[in-house]
Amino acid sequence: MTATIQLRDYQQDAHDAVIRQYLDGTRRTLITLPTGAGKTIVFGSIIAKASAQGCRSLVLAHTEELVDQAARTLRTLLPHVSVGIVRAHHNDPDAQVVVATVQTLRNPIRLARCGDFQQVVIDEAHHAVAQTYRDILEHLGAFDDANVFPFVLGVTATADRADGQGLGQVFESIGYETGIFDLIQRGYLSDIRAKRIMLDVDLDRVQTRGGDFVDSALGAAMTDAGAPAHIAAAIRDHAPGRRTIVFTPTVAMAGQTAAAVNAIGIPAKSVSGETPKAERQQIIDDVRSGALQVITNCMVLTEGFDAPILDCAVMARPTSSRGLYQQSAGRVLRPYIGKLDCLILDMVGVTTRHSVQSAASLIDALPAGSVIEAGETATEAVARIAATGSLPEASGANLIAIDVDVFHRSDLNWVIGDNRSFMLTGANNAFVIRPRQSDDSCDVFRLEQAGWDYRAIRVAEDVDLAMAQALAEDGARRTGLDALTLRAQVWRQDPVTDGQMKKLWAIGVRSRKGRPIGRPASVAP
Repeated sequence: MTATIQLRDYQQDAHDAVIRQYLDGTRRTLITLPTGAGKTIVFGSIIAKASAQGCRSLVLAHTEELVDQAARTLRTLLPHVSVGIVRAHHNDPDAQVVVATVQTLRNPIRLARCGDFQQVVIDEAHHAVAQTYRDILEHLGAFDDANVFPFVLGVTATADRADGQGLGQVFESIGYETGIFDLIQRGYLSDIRAKRIMLDVDLDRVQTRGGDFVDSALGAAMTDAGAPAHIAAAIRDHAPGRRTIVFTPTVAMAGQTAAAVNAIGIPAKSVSGETPKAERQQIIDDVRSGALQVITNCMVLTEGFDAPILDCAVMARPTSSRGLYQQSAGRVLRPYIGKLDCLILDMVGVTTRHSVQSAASLIDALPAGSVIEAGETATEAVARIAATGSLPEASGANLIAIDVDVFHRSDLNWVIGDNRSFMLTGANNAFVIRPRQSDDSCDVFRLEQAGWDYRAIRVAEDVDLAMAQALAEDGARRTGLDALTLRAQVWRQDPVTDGQMKKLWAIGVRSRKGRPIGRPASVAP
């Protein structure tokens, strides 16, 4: 399967907008898509188009995790295109698509070995004004008006930078952007609930630098105000059972907060930049499996970290930076099986001088200074403010609240298995998405009839839920299964056969004997 995957509506809009920018002669353009919107699928579809014409593409990222995630997704999208990694001891500079860390390519020798590219994609492009990125782009000829190539595409969840440096130093245009609230309304991101927890801390007395609070000073003030204990109590009182990520200004406060949460009987651990990679991965896996409920961190899990199962974020690092706030809080916006909303707990102090970000900052449809009141969702907050006439007319029009269930948004009939597997079932075959137990990735199978038996064919492994859905639906359409997935089909009432039951169990999907084929398990609400 290649770029035939059917993009979501906004993903197709972003793809088309980038192509228009290129055809119009723009050399360097930027698109902004919220965390969880599937930006890798979008730039992967653009790379697929370029690869089909024989072009080489470079994907630049600033962490090993981002490089590995992008390479894994691109290999799934482009199985017949060579996708290589250039970072540290990984060295495949001759691949048609090279995914590399900026830290490695700042080495002129490593960069020269990669040769020329017709396209460069910069992941987390709000970092692109850094001199290291600009040196690489300069070497590749991206700023030379005499060159046609490379075409540069920046992708980010936010075009805001805490240091105030404008991305216009690198990019000529914003080719496409969509906001968090738009995707909440469409049902692609989790709706947001929020609570503000007031601390006895005077933020006006905290040292600032570059327009934001100095981390060490903020950490000391928050700790003196008893923030760790208050965070623990807030999780206990407002987020019982929610899997939670806590953002703090210092490593010390992250550790103190984890200790305070453990002290009230809620399992929690802290990670930092000093945490060994294997230990850090085990902690993340424990949160995903449910062995841990809370993970605390300081500026480690803000980018390149995907755990859609998380449904609560404690923002215990007050900030004036909208970009930093969005990057952090965005970790809990991704939809997940059975997840209807996410909760954001803002730990705030008193200030008359600073504009501190809050959950309302995530919602571009809300006027500045708005709040999401306790107990209401972001959708309800917009509707409430719209009713007062305080919103621009376009922002408040046609407001609808949609349960977060991207599978029910599909025109195909997805059902949920007893162990939270997803199935797209036809009369004689099916596509099955089976979540892995150890992390948030999925495996995709095609189950097809072979005589009196059924065989399971692995379509993809270790992909995220959005990619798994796209791959399965693409396969269904190409094999004609989509014509058999209407909910009204009579065959759906036939009981699951022994052969089907046997093969479903063989690939880890649980169903009950006698249940109709079209309902191998409880249907998603």
